[in-house]
Amino acid sequence: SDKILISENGSQIIRDIAFSEGYFSIQDQSAALVVELLNPKDNESILDLFAGPGGKTCYMAELMDSTGEIIAVDKFPNKVRKIKQNIARLKLTSIKTNIIDAFRFGPIAPSFTKVLLDVPCTGWGVLQKKAELRWQVHQNLKELLKLQGQALKTGAKFVALGGYLIYSTCTLNMQENEEQVEKFLNRNKNFELVPAETEIKKIYTDRGYMKTLPFLHGMDGAFAAKMKRIN
Repeated sequence: SDKILISENGSQIIRDIAFSEGYFSIQDQSAALVVELLNPKDNESILDLFAGPGGKTCYMAELMDSTGEIIAVDKFPNKVRKIKQNIARLKLTSIKTNIIDAFRFGPIAPSFTKVLLDVPCTGWGVLQKKAELRWQVHQNLKELLKLQGQALKTGAKFVALGGYLIYSTCTLNMQENEEQVEKFLNRNKNFELVPAETEIKKIYTDRGYMKTLPFLHGMDGAFAAKMKRIN
């Protein structure tokens, strides 16, 4: 993307006054790509159901020039605090935060142009950064798969006709990625997959999905699928 600059000296940059003044944000390219796949447009109404710590949320607001509305939901108060810190630093005005479990957020109405589900996952895509994840990968996969399936079911209820549902993870595990999306699409014929290459460079896609691989793309491993509500 022409909006992303790669830097070799991250630790220096974070102390720069331009950062505290909100002239730029720091995030992995893979996270930014998910937002570019979502492709937020001015004046849209967007729901971000697992929003903390808010990197994607804020990037969406910036791409929309603070028009429209983004509802950022997260059940963890410390994560919502981080979203609010980012909002203040970047002087964004279109984001409303909500500390509540995504599964209890309501009222449920198909009123959003786009719904982002950046779901909890095993984090295989960021193993190089988070050594502690290596120990817990197999601990709760079954529960995570159930939660991800539930997230898709819940998120779909908020999507307006003609709107989009974006499902993303920071893992390379097919059970959490392709298989979840395929299951969802088989059960929900009112949604169809939007080929990722229509929004982002083909190099970051695989069989219609967004997919980044650390060894190939030099960024975190991530997966995302964009689905359109067609009836």
